[in-house]
Amino acid sequence: PVINRTAFSTGTLTSVFYQIDTHAADGTLTLKSKTSGQTFSLQVIDSITDAWALATEGKPFLTQALPVLSVPPVGDHADLVRVDGGQALYAYAVNMNRAPFNTVEARHALAMAVQRPTLLRTLNLLGTEPANHFIAPSVMTGIQSYRAPFSSLTYEEREAVAAALLSERGFNRENPLRVSLRIPQGDVHRTIADTIADMWAASGIQTEIVEASLPEHWRALDQGNFDVAFMSWPGPRDTPNGILEPLSQYGGPWNFPRYDFTDFTERLNRAAREERPDRRLEYYREAEKALVEDQTLIALFFYSPLVLASPSIDGWMANTKGRHPLTALSLNQAGSGPQLIRPTLPQAVPSFGEDR
Repeated sequence: PVINRTAFSTGTLTSVFYQIDTHAADGTLTLKSKTSGQTFSLQVIDSITDAWALATEGKPFLTQALPVLSVPPVGDHADLVRVDGGQALYAYAVNMNRAPFNTVEARHALAMAVQRPTLLRTLNLLGTEPANHFIAPSVMTGIQSYRAPFSSLTYEEREAVAAALLSERGFNRENPLRVSLRIPQGDVHRTIADTIADMWAASGIQTEIVEASLPEHWRALDQGNFDVAFMSWPGPRDTPNGILEPLSQYGGPWNFPRYDFTDFTERLNRAAREERPDRRLEYYREAEKALVEDQTLIALFFYSPLVLASPSIDGWMANTKGRHPLTALSLNQAGSGPQLIRPTLPQAVPSFGEDR
């Protein structure tokens, strides 16, 4: 789930029905019912490999939506993969409070140096498409999202422009731009980060990849301790506002890039007040344009969210919002199929007759 685990403490109210009972150092949360007093535990899974291990142990688990790299590693556990609804954005946030990333030249150079189609082909990511914008095509019905102008350039042209932009800030091959890229621990995140780092290296950008557990990752973003970092969204992904609002002045702790552009927030306000659907989408497109021109985020690709869920979990249903409330989930008897119940019958009486 997309939550700030560093904010959890014993007794914290998490819903109408449950509160935090204990929070272990390994990330395990124990929730207690406010009415019955019953408890249950949740543990964060950072790696798909860990999910496979739990599957072989027969333990129930459910992961957050991820772009699973490829199907072959699933092997005998193909029944664990469930496709969620809608499209999700995989992107990196850029810390606009930290030099030199507070300059549009540095941010555009980072975004231009990424060959998105090549990234997807190299990683064999399933159900994906390159992203040079932030609102998923499935959401912007009837109107096209605002795409980065450099998306129409060849890679050679983009590489030349990126070099010129970096040169304006005093960076070159002898004095390269150095980037600290923060990602959560996990196979998918690491493979993507390694590929991005190679592409940045081709443009003379040096990258240090910093991996951390999910609680440590969110804590670093919350404290602004990053240059560039993987970011996810708390809101539904089936509306433009769900992607855009966390980056506004109303975003609060979810505005990880520290983006502060009054006109961007006002464009969202105009969209919220607009009653005509087509006009409302135009306002959202104008808000998206501000993000693209500022490169507050480095959009990488859209993907069909894949979830790994053990067969013992019932009640999980795909939806475009990506919301799966615990109240809708339940555990069945793992691995048990339909059982034939035979009644206990009296012992048959031997026949003393003759066959006719």
